[in-house]
Amino acid sequence: MVMGEVDYNVTYKGKEYPVKEIVLFAGTNDAMRVNVSTEELQNAIYDSDSGYSDSEAEKIDNSIYFFLDNEHFNMGKDDIVEYLERD
Repeated sequence: MVMGEVDYNVTYKGKEYPVKEIVLFAGTNDAMRVNVSTEELQNAIYDSDSGYSDSEAEKIDNSIYFFLDNEHFNMGKDDIVEYLERD
């Protein structure tokens, strides 16, 4: 895990997960500051069969715009922006 560009960590059930703040569509009317984190956090807070683990998990999920696999999360912020704007 690359810590260089991580803006803060979210702690859930005693484990810390990295979060990066990025700006999508900068310089346009659609510009928005969003948070991205790892699929590891997504898996900790949400189960496809049973839903959210608890209300804290739902609150965390609502604060994250997109969950990335490690390969994409570890890219530089500019590359993450390019990746998300492309999709």
